[in-house]
Amino acid sequence: MDETRSTESYTRDPRTEVVPPDFPYRVPYDLHVDGSLVHWCRFLGRGVDGIVYQTSKDAVVKLPNLTGYILEDGSIELPEDFEWEKRNLDNEKIIYGHIRGLPHIAECLGTSEYGITLRYYDGGSLDCLMESTEKTPTIQLRCKWIMQVVLAIAECHNVRVLVYDIALRNLMLDDNQDIKMIDFANSTYFAADRELGYPPCENGVTVKLDLLNLGAVLYSIAIWRPFTFDCTGDADWPALQDLPSTKGLPFGNIVRRCWTRQYDNIQQLRAHLQNPRARRKSKRQWHKNDQDRGISSKTE
Repeated sequence: MDETRSTESYTRDPRTEVVPPDFPYRVPYDLHVDGSLVHWCRFLGRGVDGIVYQTSKDAVVKLPNLTGYILEDGSIELPEDFEWEKRNLDNEKIIYGHIRGLPHIAECLGTSEYGITLRYYDGGSLDCLMESTEKTPTIQLRCKWIMQVVLAIAECHNVRVLVYDIALRNLMLDDNQDIKMIDFANSTYFAADRELGYPPCENGVTVKLDLLNLGAVLYSIAIWRPFTFDCTGDADWPALQDLPSTKGLPFGNIVRRCWTRQYDNIQQLRAHLQNPRARRKSKRQWHKNDQDRGISSKTE
């Protein structure tokens, strides 16, 4: 979910809101699937498919992104496509049935007709961490995150789920600074009688598209700057000359292979990533790159 986040935004309550006399009384408000108003207090994020509220110290709920309007007489005006949009999270609920309990997937505490309840991760997301911290995380920590992101995708592919929305914003950190992946609204489950990713489904996701987006995330973590591109399939696959150089980049050969469709599956990528020689070489490259950028890159 491409979220607009806020940690200090709160739900407006029209019952206590002072409205100027000349103001047209048509107040937008988030809705549940039954048309009732959402009253949880802490708003965390909004995306195309869903909205996220914190419901307790340890939990959040993801609801379909439904906005209605409270009119002057107190009645609620529903959006025209309410019946369609209230089913926005149906696919994600199905996906959680396949990936629930995997080590690097956000813990799903339950699903209902209203939405999906997940564990709350106070560490935030990698994209927010990149924006908010001036100090680059240690080589050891960035290396751990790279390993865990790859493992998270491998866990999904192993249970025949292609993720699609692989992005820094969807990588949360728990109390141990371990990766927990969120947002599977656009993911796809492939039954055992189908080849994983073929024929492509409506959103065009394939194994190699997942690996393309994974490469962008690995690149971002390695240089500790966000890097993204828009690609929905073969028709708009980025040309190599339009992508940044991976020469001298830690795990740069792996990133380049992701971008040039040289991996047929995530297992091939993991084999390269876990090669001891490649890991030692990447750490040396990391030290040099960080030193060239004036960054202290301690490994402890």
